[in-house]
This record gives sequence, C-alpha cells and structure tokens, in this order.
Amino acid sequence: MSGTFAFKISDVEAKEVAPIVEEHSQGAEEVSEYFERFEELVSSLKELEEIQKECSQRNWEGMDELPITKNTVGKARELLFKAAKLPHDIQLPSLTPTSSGWIEMEWYKKKGYRLAIRLNGQGVFIYSGLMGIGKDSSGNDVEKDTRGRSILTDEALPDEIKDNLSRLFNILIA
Repeated sequence: MSGTFAFKISDVEAKEVAPIVEEHSQGAEEVSEYFERFEELVSSLKELEEIQKECSQRNWEGMDELPITKNTVGKARELLFKAAKLPHDIQLPSLTPTSSGWIEMEWYKKKGYRLAIRLNGQGVFIYSGLMGIGKDSSGNDVEKDTRGRSILTDEALPDEIKDNLSRLFNILIA
C-alpha cells in the first residue's frame, strides 16, 4: 500500500504510525478497520515504544529483570493489530513488561473476570484467566479459570485467545 495519511486525531498525526499500519495491512479496506480504533491503537503503540525504551536493558527496574527485546515488542505489536480487529466492545489490552523479558497483555472486564497473555519474542504465549465464579459438585463457590500455552502465527488472532475473550465478554468472535 502506498501513500500517507494526512489528518490529526487527538494531537497525534496519523502519518507517524502509517508505516506500522501499512506493515500490518493487506490493503486499503484493512487499513480502514484500524481507523475505527485509531486513538486506542496509537496509544497502545506508544505504550509499547515506552516499554521498549525503558526496559531494553537487563536490570531495568533494579531487580535483575531480563530485557524486553525488539522481537518481543514486535510480537506484541503484531498481537495488538490482530486485537484491533476485535468487536469494539472489547478494548485493546493493557500492556505490562515482565521481569522475565516477556510482555503481558491483559483484558479486564470486572473483578473476577480477566484474561492475561504473556508473550515472548518467539511468539510463544502463555494465557491465564478468571471467568467468574461457578459452583463445584458440592455447591461451593469456585473460580472458573482458564490457562494454556500456544504460539502466535501469521494468521488471525489465535483461537485460544478468541475463544477465551468470547467467554470473558460473552460476545461471539468470528
């Protein structure tokens, strides 16, 4: 795709992120999908840049943390673009660097309802989530949880993430 974007949204010029959007798009139709969530996406991309800047060296917080690599930030960016295509009822995840050199992406609904994904530079992700309170066979309250491990592919958002977000937000995600 060629061309530049020439409008402003919330004091952020679209042309600043045009190369990133174009890198993750297959055509004009797909780029327009991102504009619907442009402010949210730009905010998350800027947050990723800050994480990379502040956490790229070992011991970034003085507790012997592993560095957040460019590959890890790249995989997180890839996942953000895939998440930007989710229904608008689902906000983009919050982003947190971890001491193990991974980036955690978390979707939060309310107390007892969340999905967290930890992602590394090879695209491996570990997910865990709380999906509310259920009852065990004795009628006692228990947390309904989910957990697993998979790998990010070049395809759409992985089924493990889609299925759990669908459960979390009670929304069908195609």
